[in-house]
Order: sequence, then C-alpha cells, then structure tokens
Amino acid sequence: MNELLQRSILLTIGAAALTLEMTESLASEMVKRGQETTEESRKAVEEFMDRARDEARSFRGNMDSSLKKTLSDIGVPSREQLAEMELKIAQLEHRLSLLENGGAASAAGDSRAEGSGEKPEDD
Repeated sequence: MNELLQRSILLTIGAAALTLEMTESLASEMVKRGQETTEESRKAVEEFMDRARDEARSFRGNMDSSLKKTLSDIGVPSREQLAEMELKIAQLEHRLSLLENGGAASAAGDSRAEGSGEKPEDD
C-alpha cells in the first residue's frame, strides 16, 4: 500500500515537472514567433502552474481520503481512535491500581487485627 502511494506521488511530481517544462517551452516558442511578449508568457505560465498546483492539492486530498478509507476497511484504527483507546487504557490502569491498593490496605488491616489476638468488644 505504501509503495502504491509513493508511486502515485512520484508520478504526480513527474507530471507536474513535465508540464512545467512543456509550458515554458511553449511560451518560449510563442515569444520567438512574436505572438506574445515575455511578460505575457510568464503570466500564462504562472496561471498554468497555479492550476497545476490546485490539481495536485486536489489529487493529494483524494489520495488521502482513499487511503484513510482503505485503512479503515482493513481495520486499522485512526489517530483519534488510538487516542481514545489510550485514554481508556490509562483510566482502566488507574482504576485497577486503586482497587489493588484499596484491597491491599483492607487485607493489611484485617491481618493486623487477627495477629494482635484482640477480639472486638461486645457491649
């Protein structure tokens, strides 16, 4: 799964780089032909790159949601679910330690009374 994600990201980066090169080449060619000024071609390249960045962000968002869904489908908990489980475990550990300490103190109190040979007074 991780390899697929890496390949997808590399493919997107490669496509963006190739698109940039092609756009700059086209702008250069247009300037040579006198169809546009250098400033106009720079502006066209910037606009194109802005659109390419937006599409890359959209692609990444789609990949993120797809990956989250896939991980969820195979039973991998989310960060939020892990945090909830950690909190519950900490709470249970605390409750268990309270029970153990309370039980030990209660048992110690019983054994002291038995070991002293004292009997409760009947009034």
